[in-house]
Amino acid sequence: MQSGSNEDLPIKLVGSINELFSDKRFLGIQRALGEPNIFHILSKSMHEIRHSNFISWLLNANETHNSGTLFSSRITALLAPAAENRMHSWSVFREKHHMDLLLVSGDETITVENKTFSKDSLGQLARYRKTIMDSYPNKKNWFVYLTLNGENPVDSNERGHWNVCSYCKILEELKSILSLDHDSMPENAKLYIKDYISYVERYTTKTHQINSDAKEIVAEKKYKLMEVFSNLDVIKNIDEAQRKALEFIKNNSSFSRGNGFFRKKHFFYGAFKSALEKHGFIVNESANSTYLSFNAKNMQGWPSAPELSKTVGMNFRFYEKTSTLKFGFGIDPKSDYNFVLREKLRAHIPKIQCEFGDNAVSSRGKHHIGLFSKNIKFDPLTCTEENVEQQIEKLIKAEVVGEAIHIQSTIKRILAR
Repeated sequence: MQSGSNEDLPIKLVGSINELFSDKRFLGIQRALGEPNIFHILSKSMHEIRHSNFISWLLNANETHNSGTLFSSRITALLAPAAENRMHSWSVFREKHHMDLLLVSGDETITVENKTFSKDSLGQLARYRKTIMDSYPNKKNWFVYLTLNGENPVDSNERGHWNVCSYCKILEELKSILSLDHDSMPENAKLYIKDYISYVERYTTKTHQINSDAKEIVAEKKYKLMEVFSNLDVIKNIDEAQRKALEFIKNNSSFSRGNGFFRKKHFFYGAFKSALEKHGFIVNESANSTYLSFNAKNMQGWPSAPELSKTVGMNFRFYEKTSTLKFGFGIDPKSDYNFVLREKLRAHIPKIQCEFGDNAVSSRGKHHIGLFSKNIKFDPLTCTEENVEQQIEKLIKAEVVGEAIHIQSTIKRILAR
């Protein structure tokens, strides 16, 4: 911290601040974020179109990196392992035929659909593939689905037609290329590539060393961190570099992320479970850590619907970007034991939607069918080790119990018809 005094703060908080800011990992994060990075300055590398532009620059043998086919030969080996013309120069197009990337060389094409922060929509990949097949009927056409970690297309019918590739693999290939001495490559080109690797690892794939350090710090000092975050407005003399490091830890560590928020080892899981059970709910001990599923005890064993608790359910999901806890209720996927009851509820969805008003879910899922959804403002950083259980119980009592009673009475009336 800068010179100054925090004498008015509690001794415990001052200790937490000093311990955190002297941690070698925190200092490492602070130093790394203080280094200039062209992509950080431009704040553009979070967008799919910017990724596609940069990869296009690498793959074009005539571009200003002055490396000829060095990048294209090695990266196309990842994108389309079966392609035969990897050592040739490729013509590289952006948004031709609406494709993110289209490479054409000799009797081959490589089409790349780039999905960093989105998924393919129904029929999208099939349309793209048909367009290319119709446009280049006499060429060998290869199709690539490029994602952060090598996820499969959502459209299962297309999975056999698209090779899956990940940004993680491309970054590792770029590192390998840079590790060799390439005299022809301008120094600023090398710098741009290094900046790209660093920025994508930190903010997109989150595989950089400082991401690991952030997770370790949170795992060891979660309550101390929460004390610091909760009191940032009154802590004096924190400089800009320290604030940036704190923000990085907050945004890149597991305690504030939506996915995994309800894993059993997370300290919020126990607080939510305890509060729900105190107010008459049963928590489903599933392995899913993105959602916390539960049901009301008195929904079990209804004489008119003994399988109700296996047909409908409630859940929470936390969204860190908006500090929102989504409370939902819906119909579970079809199974042998809930088929009849499920179909009866499905037949009355319009009446259920009318009953739930603004909290009604209008669209139907293919497997889970949402009926009720309510957004609850929830900031985990307002909780401390001492008050977390009290805060969660207060939230459940104020925002969930009354709604759950309404949900139960609605379903009971529907089933009684």
